[in-house]
Amino acid sequence: MHVALLAERLRVEERQIADAFKERGFSSDLIKPASLSVTLNHLVDPVADLVIDRSVTTRDTSSLLTLLGANNATIVNRPATSRLLADRMALMRHLIIAGLPVPKTAVAFGEESALTAIDNTGYPVVIKTLDVRPDFPSAFVDDRDSAEAIIEHRDILGHDQTTLIQQFQESTSGRSLRAVVIGSEVVAFDARHHDGWRPNPTGDYVNADDIGDDVRELATSVISRIGTGVYAILIIETASGPVVTGVENLVQFRHLKEQGIDPANLIVDFSLTQVPTAQAR
Repeated sequence: MHVALLAERLRVEERQIADAFKERGFSSDLIKPASLSVTLNHLVDPVADLVIDRSVTTRDTSSLLTLLGANNATIVNRPATSRLLADRMALMRHLIIAGLPVPKTAVAFGEESALTAIDNTGYPVVIKTLDVRPDFPSAFVDDRDSAEAIIEHRDILGHDQTTLIQQFQESTSGRSLRAVVIGSEVVAFDARHHDGWRPNPTGDYVNADDIGDDVRELATSVISRIGTGVYAILIIETASGPVVTGVENLVQFRHLKEQGIDPANLIVDFSLTQVPTAQAR
């Protein structure tokens, strides 16, 4: 069985996953999404029997995963999961329908309606693109002048005028939690401490005793709603309880191995359970 790691570059995490596959007797290659093209008219030999998505899932990459899956490759995460995580609006609706706590969220389809939605949501807010766009980072807005400047700037850049607006969640603990999910289990929590409104990009392992039952229960409920896979649930501890602010498919885990947790091996074990028996050899 041939394994492909779909990623822009080989980082520590991808090396650990490749090593874990090698220990089980499987070869793996790094494949950049931009290097691929897929024929729609008829099935061709898949680029690999098993494709592990290690990219930031966007609308484009989720489309690629769908096509690779149609060409008989097993995909982790499933294309349906990737499509959901690439679409912020769909994800929020998915969680809201399940009755899970998320920030007050609005979608606006023009410049004026965006400003009205921001006013109605209540400052401060976080402005995001409707789907995941690494080239357009989220923006924090705490007054009308800032809102007008950011919305106008996005319009000048020619960006899609549809905007997702989320009420900012104040963390009572001064940290953002990420529940690392592999398969159907939370294998670890890490914390990213806040420097201003945005959490630091690197996380620290959080001891199990420092995680409340309400956070654990919320993470379990999100897994029940989204399904199995490899992803991180973003949780803010607020005065009214934990709130889910997002779910990301790209899990960074190099710091967890120092704590006796081996996500790479867990990812490989889970991925191999997704492969049809005839291919897993």
